[in-house]
Amino acid sequence: MSEIKFRFWSKLLNKFVIPDDSIFVGALKDPEMAVMQFTGIKDKQGVDIYEGDILQLTNTPPHVYAIVTWNNRTCAFACCKTIGSDPYCDYLYGADLSEVAGNIYQNPELLNKGGKE
Repeated sequence: MSEIKFRFWSKLLNKFVIPDDSIFVGALKDPEMAVMQFTGIKDKQGVDIYEGDILQLTNTPPHVYAIVTWNNRTCAFACCKTIGSDPYCDYLYGADLSEVAGNIYQNPELLNKGGKE
């Protein structure tokens, strides 16, 4: 079974914060906190992959980036990238062969590359 972990991005402080147990539930409800869940998968360097991370996919053409997101339709985490002008989402198969390049809060410039470097 996967370990259940979360990380929180504070929109006010513009950084990741780790709320202690006494304010954890409040942080989940705070609109100024972005909550990201651990997928249960690590990248090829052993780094935990969280929702909101940007992966540099190594099982595709060079320098293709994908955002890790929750897919309500399939009830699973997915990698979403742009192919041409169309967004494309797929399961996290092969994520353990990829690398976390950043996340949507600290590295938004990766999103402006249209899915490719």
